Amino acid sequence: MAAALENRIKAAREEAGWSQAELARRAGLSRAAVSAIENKRLVPSAAAAIALARTFGTRVEALFSLGSDQDEPWAIAPFRPTEHFWRAELAGKNLRYPLEPTAIGSIAADSVARRVNDPRRTIVIAGCDPSVGLLGHELAAKHGVRLIPLERSSSEALALLAQGKVHAAGIHLGNNAEAARRSLGAGFSLVRGALWESGIAAGAGASLSSTRQMVRGTRRWVLRAQGAGARSLIDELFGEYGRNVPSDAPTARNHSGVTEIIRSGLADAGVCLKMSADSAG
Repeated sequence: MAAALENRIKAAREEAGWSQAELARRAGLSRAAVSAIENKRLVPSAAAAIALARTFGTRVEALFSLGSDQDEPWAIAPFRPTEHFWRAELAGKNLRYPLEPTAIGSIAADSVARRVNDPRRTIVIAGCDPSVGLLGHELAAKHGVRLIPLERSSSEALALLAQGKVHAAGIHLGNNAEAARRSLGAGFSLVRGALWESGIAAGAGASLSSTRQMVRGTRRWVLRAQGAGARSLIDELFGEYGRNVPSDAPTARNHSGVTEIIRSGLADAGVCLKMSADSAG
């Protein structure tokens, strides 16, 4: 049995704020034809599909597809059943991603979005770089590409890339090239995007006379999860100065989380990027 032709005409029309009559006028179709296409009572001709795509300023593939989005596989399994997701194309195949908080704020779900997002113009990157929003802005402004950042540690990001679940991984480990080769093997490119400084962020009352004094004298630390570059630095510092990493310390999800926990008074120090510490004041 042939797959049904799905379309996103109604979502695109409502996003544009047009009535069916207005869309029909702009595309050179009848209102009845627009209504029938939206409600899947009519399969549009190639000419009609191209006219609709031109009207919305997008590709035919972004408006029409064979089969349902629900038939597309999950790149990452959701924690619980959900109908809301983002879509992106990897290796010629559309994949779904469950919604999650991102470093660039809320991103409308493709499942219910009032806009049309082409999965072929969507890039999914995993990592915990706090400046990912700058990259997202540049991609959207200069290339019309949507960025979906998945917040993961460097090791988690590399694992997702190795599994073919993301387009790129943002990493900042002690030796990025070696870590990438070990996790990915051949067939990948390492692109230097930025040079970051990592160090100890401390609360206002902490003494910063030396790293040794900070490590040995600070009782309450905030950690990062194993696999994060900041956690590797913590382990290295504590090992160098003969102290065990505290097992009961809170663990931050990202660099900004480290500074937030310190500012809240739940910890006195932690390791993060200088950019995050500067932003926190």
